Amino acid sequence: MSANLVCGQCGHANRTVSVFCTSCGARMVEPELRAAPRRPGGGRSLRTVFRLLVLLVLAAFVGGLAWPKDVPAVPADADLGARVAHQVRTLRRGAERRASAAEVFDQRAINSYLAWRLQETPAQDSGPGLGLTLERMHVTLDDPVCVFRVLSRLAGLRLSVVAEVRPVAADGRLRFEPGRAWVGHVPVPGPARPWVLRKMAPVFAELDDERFVAGRTDRLDLRPGQVRVEVR
Repeated sequence: MSANLVCGQCGHANRTVSVFCTSCGARMVEPELRAAPRRPGGGRSLRTVFRLLVLLVLAAFVGGLAWPKDVPAVPADADLGARVAHQVRTLRRGAERRASAAEVFDQRAINSYLAWRLQETPAQDSGPGLGLTLERMHVTLDDPVCVFRVLSRLAGLRLSVVAEVRPVAADGRLRFEPGRAWVGHVPVPGPARPWVLRKMAPVFAELDDERFVAGRTDRLDLRPGQVRVEVR
């Protein structure tokens, strides 16, 4: 945009391309050209708009964190829970004796078992000062990806973490390769996904037998709604 220049004869503001003043006709000689004063407030308005945009982005981000994804509620079933617990103990005994043992778990039984364990021993996040109380867990079995969903409560605010993982049994140990993840409805960037899995680990702190079996798993056959675990 061209700046306006003031005529030295009459004070009229002319465009910079003008040689003669469009008001009085006087020739505007180079030394007489003076830039017309800019209207105040233009830069301030842009800064105000920029700040509003930043505030809107921050509000959307915080709102996305505080808007939990759905974590299906599965009723606790004592019979199913006891059956899964027996299967896990069978695998542990086989691993301790270094004997081959295998069990098949279905998704409904696993989620009912998790709800039962949570009902028996409510867990808390061990993160320093976070005070997160675990409210609900859910696992979706698929091939080759499993989805872990966790719903926690922090001072009345409900927070959800959803993580897609690929379970891999190698060298007699079960590990989880991180995939996509969300905190609330906010996607977690790739480099931060392993951190999300580490923050979810305290959720399973009370599952001693399960963690022992995971550390001795020789083979894992995963299919939609079902998983076969083999130790030796």
